[in-house]
Amino acid sequence: MLKYLLDTNIVIYTMKNRPQQVRRRFKQHDGQMCISAVTLGELVFGAEH
Repeated sequence: MLKYLLDTNIVIYTMKNRPQQVRRRFKQHDGQMCISAVTLGELVFGAEH
């Protein structure tokens, strides 16, 4: 069951900085997090520009 909807800022922060405490928390909640279609679109748009 999904419990956490991650926003664009959190996803980008985690991708850029890879903070240990956030990665640990992600592992603890594996399979319980997702991103919205809007966040996916923003990530794709940002990667293309």
